[in-house]
Amino acid sequence: TDLRMPTLREALEVCKDRIVVNIDQGYEYYDLALAVTEELGVTDQVLIKGKRPAEVVAAKFAAYPHNMMYMPVIDILKPQGRELFEEYRKSEKQPLAYEVCWDEYTPEVEACMKRIADGGSKLWVNSLWSSLCGGLDDDKAFEGGPAAIYGKLIDMGATLIQTDRPELLISYLRSRGLHD
Repeated sequence: TDLRMPTLREALEVCKDRIVVNIDQGYEYYDLALAVTEELGVTDQVLIKGKRPAEVVAAKFAAYPHNMMYMPVIDILKPQGRELFEEYRKSEKQPLAYEVCWDEYTPEVEACMKRIADGGSKLWVNSLWSSLCGGLDDDKAFEGGPAAIYGKLIDMGATLIQTDRPELLISYLRSRGLHD
């Protein structure tokens, strides 16, 4: 193909001062990514997420005067996810946001989401895959109407929704007066 994937630098140059960028699976390359973001002046726009313990992330961040945002990914129905969530809840500094993943909406998922909202953090839901959001995914929003899917996520407390269908989500948010 004649098409080529942009470099991280090229992508961040396009996004500068426009959007928050999620560098998925980026923690492994934190040092390299941070150098690029600092050079371009976009560090405050970049989010790295992962399942690292709070103390590991704190140690990494202590090595630099300025850092990208870090968001823990919580698989709340798995023992290691529950442990990670409790570890972050007990940590000195609460994350800006948590990504909560679940394959079935249970009282435990509901309680986790409520604790996040009550604690002042944002709730990120990944609607790309059914297994990460209890079946409330983009494909169902596209097929059956966004209110049944995005509406339910918002009603659950989601303040950030990761989507492959931004136009559909934005249109729905505007219909509820939640997007300007």
